[in-house]
Amino acid sequence: MAILPALFAWQQQQPATAEAFLDAYVIGVEVAGRLGLAASQQHYALGYHNTATLGTLAAAAALARLLQLNATDCATLIGIAVTQASGLRALFGSAVKPLHAGLAAERAVMAAQLTLAKFDGRHEDVIDAFLAASSNGESQPQQLLENWGAPWRISTPGLEFKPFPTCAGTHSAAEAARLLRRAWLAEGHSLESLLENIDDISVAFPPGGDIAAAVRVPANGIEARFSLEYVIAAILMYDDLRLEDFAEGALNPAVMPLAAKVRRTPDASAPPDALNPARRFHLVTLTLKEGRQLQQRRTRQQSLADGVDVAAKLRQALRHEVPARQQQLLSISELQSTADLATLSQLLRA
Repeated sequence: MAILPALFAWQQQQPATAEAFLDAYVIGVEVAGRLGLAASQQHYALGYHNTATLGTLAAAAALARLLQLNATDCATLIGIAVTQASGLRALFGSAVKPLHAGLAAERAVMAAQLTLAKFDGRHEDVIDAFLAASSNGESQPQQLLENWGAPWRISTPGLEFKPFPTCAGTHSAAEAARLLRRAWLAEGHSLESLLENIDDISVAFPPGGDIAAAVRVPANGIEARFSLEYVIAAILMYDDLRLEDFAEGALNPAVMPLAAKVRRTPDASAPPDALNPARRFHLVTLTLKEGRQLQQRRTRQQSLADGVDVAAKLRQALRHEVPARQQQLLSISELQSTADLATLSQLLRA
């Protein structure tokens, strides 16, 4: 999330070819993925927000590639960036959380500017020092270069696109709840009969699986993005999670009574989430007033396997734009040429 903003910011002051831009993006993605492995799950568990911290370094690496820096200047840029890398999960549920991505990009751009201005720094051991200071003794620095580009992270495992405008830690819970909703309707029942008869909703997950979705009673739309309770209730009611439902401002009051019925029930028999987030799951159980239980389990791997219709997601995000601007952005979404890149950069700046 920090790589593209940094590249576009640089593109506006020093235009590059589409090939060079995309090449730099691939390098940034590779570095981001490897940093995640090198920092280990302890980095996130300690309270750091990876987008803000590791994103700063990934964006800096992308800019170093775009600028075709020599080894010394590249090390200088990374050193300037790494000493600024910061951002805490404690800010989740506030407007500061999305700001983290912008700050990471800004720090990377400033590091590049300082490097080109011959501002000097340390050239050795800075990333190792960062990992040692922020991974609770569990860093794996060898992951940074081991089997470089084999395969490229941008192709395997590939980019992950969010299906919903909420915290990723809520997504498999939302999908499980939606499957229950749809199964009920497929039996010929009405939605009203389901909502009126729900007595209790429980959501189970591995220990620590709600570390990011920590808000239980949200006060506004931003906090609701990090609330399992609100997300499950909203998707049961509406079958989808819309961007406008999680904007700044007041919550949908119709959702709150159902959200109040959601209980978190961590599954102590499951391996802790920190050991292997790829095995994360949510088990949603609806208990009806007559005692009947409806249950659905959904894993993170199932969610990733289903993928996201990126074109539809883009159209949905652009629906409030005027038709002419919508068409412009959709027509260059594949970035086929340097002219497309220049047009896209201009549209994003407008």
